[in-house]
Amino acid sequence: MATTRRVSASMTACTFAENRWERRAGRRSLRAELLNWLVSFADVARLDAEDGAGAPQDLAAARAVRPTLHTHVAVFCEDDDPQVREAAIAATALLLADPTLAASIPCHVPVVHDVLARSADSYYRWIVRERLESWGEDTAVLITEEEECRAAVDRAHALADDPFDEGQEQAIQWLAEQPEDTAALESPDRTAPEPAAPHEPAPEPPTAAQGRAPGYRGPWRIAGDDKRDEWTFTPYVGVGPLTVWSAWP
Repeated sequence: MATTRRVSASMTACTFAENRWERRAGRRSLRAELLNWLVSFADVARLDAEDGAGAPQDLAAARAVRPTLHTHVAVFCEDDDPQVREAAIAATALLLADPTLAASIPCHVPVVHDVLARSADSYYRWIVRERLESWGEDTAVLITEEEECRAAVDRAHALADDPFDEGQEQAIQWLAEQPEDTAALESPDRTAPEPAAPHEPAPEPPTAAQGRAPGYRGPWRIAGDDKRDEWTFTPYVGVGPLTVWSAWP
């Protein structure tokens, strides 16, 4: 019980100190950072000692505070700050692994699906797929969308890395326009980084120039016979517009 009070008090104090937090560019607010830490906490609390999650007594203490944490975290599931809202929903989804909270799962399924599935955070998108599957929900569409996004990004990277492809510039621009993956570096490597959010159809990435296979690395584009200029060779005179005298050093 003492551990529960300490965790709850720390969370309340930190979230109230929001106005004293100097947010740096590209970083979450203090409240979002704290809730994101609780996402990792709740994820580890689901594991067993055999999985390397910690000593059995520590895991037992962590699991014991989940119902109390759920009460405090759920308050932020409708926060105006999208990063706070996403982190709160992700933490809530993982805290619901506690058997005593099973009755609350149905009311959280819609928001977990609707909010986390379109997150730019690849870790959160993994959480929604993992949790919905554990709750018996169909995740086939989410998996397909994630795979399509990954394939689109891979194709764009292949074009961006090809200096001889006419689509290189377009590919580089397309990649620069994709939302940055906000997953923390220390987040479990559940899935490859996915910058494109799957809630909208993935924009069509640039394609290889017409007449060339993707990944082609040759330095020359060979024109068809109908598009080539025909030069006539005249012995001792020249070839086409090139004459002996013009070619002479």
